[in-house]
Amino acid sequence: MKTTVICEVKARPEGFWNATGVIIREGDRVTVKFLHGEWRTNPHWGPVGAAGNPAYSAGGTYLLPGAPEGSLIGKVGGVNNGGGSAPFAVGGLSSIPEALKGELWLTANDEAGAGTGNGFGDNSGSLTVEVSHEFD
Repeated sequence: MKTTVICEVKARPEGFWNATGVIIREGDRVTVKFLHGEWRTNPHWGPVGAAGNPAYSAGGTYLLPGAPEGSLIGKVGGVNNGGGSAPFAVGGLSSIPEALKGELWLTANDEAGAGTGNGFGDNSGSLTVEVSHEFD
């Protein structure tokens, strides 16, 4: 069976992660595809899409160090402010690792700080993605 869900991924979600409503069981095949939109995760440069800002590799305080700042990332399981799998890169198109199970969460790669000018507090915009979920 296959289902497809269109999700809005906010740059400034409640907590750090946006719930997709897609529950993954071990062995399910899930693909996330960027459709459209822009977000701003840093007030010092313009908005970006799912690939993030290729000029800035995120430091150790980001949710996914080493990935571009503002890139679309995901995790499976946990809640909107933590827990679950280690974060992984999604970008414009990605398959979710098959060994993971739980709810799929998506967000912008940013610092896990709070407040204006720090981490998610200065973010704006959103991306629209398509989540394709294949299962037996």
